[in-house]
Amino acid sequence: MARSNRGLLHYKTTEHAIDILLDGELAGHKLVKTRDLADRIGISQQHVFKIVGRLARAGLITCTRGPQGGVRLARPIAMVTVGDVVRALETKLLNGNDLNQGPTFQKAADAFMHVLDRYSVAEVAVQRQKKRPITVIRDTVGASDSEIRQRRNSISRTKARE
Repeated sequence: MARSNRGLLHYKTTEHAIDILLDGELAGHKLVKTRDLADRIGISQQHVFKIVGRLARAGLITCTRGPQGGVRLARPIAMVTVGDVVRALETKLLNGNDLNQGPTFQKAADAFMHVLDRYSVAEVAVQRQKKRPITVIRDTVGASDSEIRQRRNSISRTKARE
């Protein structure tokens, strides 16, 4: 799997999945064709099918088959965490198969996922717009769940105004 240098999201497939979700957000309730996703992201349509299948199984998007078909979000990206996306796509990493380190690695992976669950895909979109790396760990240490909810709501309100 290709690695990226974009902050903590270091697997290209995860980044592509976030791109697909962001396209879905921009499309609103309209269906987005996988061919269009492939062209915009710059990957093969077959790879988009693979990612879309995993996102659909995770309940993050819905798919409609056929010539008039496509994909759309199952819920707004402000309600989808980065952890949800990573769980849908990076099963080898989360099961410890990448490093095969047993319980120590699993504890570290669980802590990592706990941090990623604190950030929504909408927050990733805002950070990308500002062209700064995703600094998930620094921003969440000591943050309460209510602070995280307030942060998500603030981003959702800002996005609604734009």
